[in-house]
Amino acid sequence: MPRFINVTLGCDWEGCTNIGSEDEGTVFEKTLSVDGKPARRFLICKDHDEELDEIITPLLAAGTKVENGNSRKTATINPEDHLECLECGRTDIKNKAGMAQHQLRTHKQTLAEYEAKHDID
Repeated sequence: MPRFINVTLGCDWEGCTNIGSEDEGTVFEKTLSVDGKPARRFLICKDHDEELDEIITPLLAAGTKVENGNSRKTATINPEDHLECLECGRTDIKNKAGMAQHQLRTHKQTLAEYEAKHDID
């Protein structure tokens, strides 16, 4: 005799007590990604899905379109903006954090020591 397993799903909305069978469609899985962060999957009932849409739809309508689908842009750094190491002459250091890493890895000194040695404010 075949056995059947009935999976009961509950809505993840805080305080919601809606439950339903997996094949019923009362509670279903939804995936959402916000601001380029990894997508999150959750269970939601029909009522709360409509509430969520009421919140999200006006925000999306008021927002501006992002052409490449990613709101995080990489900064283009002009070569004139690069820093030069006064110890070895390296010129492709993009910022102060990069200079600090370079000093530690290459010259075995902190950025503060480097700046004091070369009288940099």
